Amino acid sequence: VGVVGVGLLLCFASFILTYHSVIRLAAGIVIFGCVCCLAAGLWGWRKGLVEARYYTIAWISLILGSISMGLSRFGVLPANFLTQNGLQIGSAFEVILLSLALAYRLKSLQEDNLRIQQQAGEELQGKVADATAELRKEKDAADLLRSEAEQHSAALEVLDQQKTAFFQNI
Repeated sequence: VGVVGVGLLLCFASFILTYHSVIRLAAGIVIFGCVCCLAAGLWGWRKGLVEARYYTIAWISLILGSISMGLSRFGVLPANFLTQNGLQIGSAFEVILLSLALAYRLKSLQEDNLRIQQQAGEELQGKVADATAELRKEKDAADLLRSEAEQHSAALEVLDQQKTAFFQNI
């Protein structure tokens, strides 16, 4: 919001200030923004983020291309293909490097996703194994109870037959 707000203020200031003043202010804002972007990339690189390396090198290539073109326009560097087209060359390198960073990020996200799915699968297999073991215990207990019930039923039939025989003999 801050950069956008400053940009809007600059737009309105262009109606009041001279062209030269507005251009100097805009250039200062652009330089400040570039330094902030470069600092953010270096900070990420220092933290070990691989994507930050691509990002930082991409920004450096764009900045170097812009500087070489600017210096050739002011006569500090000789005019040749590289210095005259420095901005376009730097921008092309930036696009390539940011594309590589994006590809790396997508690959790492896919690997993370696969790892998470494998962990979830292993956890699920463990839960299924635990549930299966519990069900086997319950089945064995139910089979034991059924067997005992069948034995009791057979014993009751024998007793019933003995009772019937006893009453018939009376």
